[in-house]
Amino acid sequence: MACIPKLSTQDSALLMDRQITFRITLTAPPLGVDFGLQKGKGSNYETVQKQRSVGKDLHFEFTAGLKPGGKSNEPALSGPFVQGPTGGKFVYLDIGTYAGQLDTCWSRRLKIPLYGITTDLLSESSDESDLVLETRVPGTGRDGGPNCATVKPFEGWRMARAQGSGKSARGSSDRDARLTKRRAANKSSVARKNNESSARATAAKGARVAASKGARAGARKGSGCDWSTVQQIARGLPEAVEGLSYGTAAFHVRKKLFVRMHQGGESVVVMIPIEVREGLMQSDPETFYITDHYLGYPAMLVRLRTVRFEDLRSLVEESWRSQAPLKLLVEYDSK
Repeated sequence: MACIPKLSTQDSALLMDRQITFRITLTAPPLGVDFGLQKGKGSNYETVQKQRSVGKDLHFEFTAGLKPGGKSNEPALSGPFVQGPTGGKFVYLDIGTYAGQLDTCWSRRLKIPLYGITTDLLSESSDESDLVLETRVPGTGRDGGPNCATVKPFEGWRMARAQGSGKSARGSSDRDARLTKRRAANKSSVARKNNESSARATAAKGARVAASKGARAGARKGSGCDWSTVQQIARGLPEAVEGLSYGTAAFHVRKKLFVRMHQGGESVVVMIPIEVREGLMQSDPETFYITDHYLGYPAMLVRLRTVRFEDLRSLVEESWRSQAPLKLLVEYDSK
């Protein structure tokens, strides 16, 4: 499904080569955690607009261009902040160590969809310079830590005034009436998208919900995770193959190792950038550590009995992402 409805030839010509401004409002994020907007893709990216939560909502703004979608004449969003394939575009917020923070135990990303954006919304934001497309997403997850993975449910994008807009109130009632109608139409579009996504996820979720609830409960009580928790997480990732590595249980993707049980029996090995692991080890050395064997290698040991379930899930998925081929990542991110 495309993230922007198909335009007529005339509408497409009017909107091409425009820059659209987007604003993300992150509501009530946990205190003391760094958040930033990811610019770039894969390993070639930087985190910009870094902010530390101090008890208030955080705001991030970026621009995206519109380009033709080929023979279908369907435009697509583009630019250094836009991730994913046509029909599955999104932006990332980097969190904790992924935002460069050293004094934290959090290492997460938040995926914000770029769907539900109608032609009317694009036209309105292009025609009036003091308007932006805005979405509000919760900053805190169910475990009390930073929200992560894909935002669900997603309320969609709506028109809003740019911060610091100096326009007078004259004529604003007419514009606001138009915005109200367009927001209602956009809300309906997003609701349909959320319902479709929910239906696709129901079957897969049913197969793993019992194990997931048990693992989260165990982590909250401090009883920790175990290898079965890792199996539950890894088996949900595309083309994850279970086998052995160095004589212990492991998972590979396209013959590349992304997680294995360490021979000590109490920790797992995951792939992770060295600069990211340093922050994690400083923040929680009991859970995140290395041996001399991994000093110059981008990997880290994670102690299962002390790691939080959400952190383990994030680390295993990021390790998988570091080893999976680009085409597989594109397919995964488009779901």
